[in-house]
Amino acid sequence: MPESQGVIRRMIERDGVFMVSFPNHAGYFSIAEGDAQSAMTERIRRAAESGETISFRFDARLQITEIF
Repeated sequence: MPESQGVIRRMIERDGVFMVSFPNHAGYFSIAEGDAQSAMTERIRRAAESGETISFRFDARLQITEIF
């Protein structure tokens, strides 16, 4: 799976779907469904508040599958 990193540019929550964008990507990413979904969403929220750079893996559908 591809990897990337960046600071959070924008977060949107619409119709129960949480999406996030990064400066070095043109599209929005969502969080892959599963056990870690709420933990990843919370991690992204904290990174957005602090301006922290996060590293993540994503799939072909632009779903974040892992944050490290």
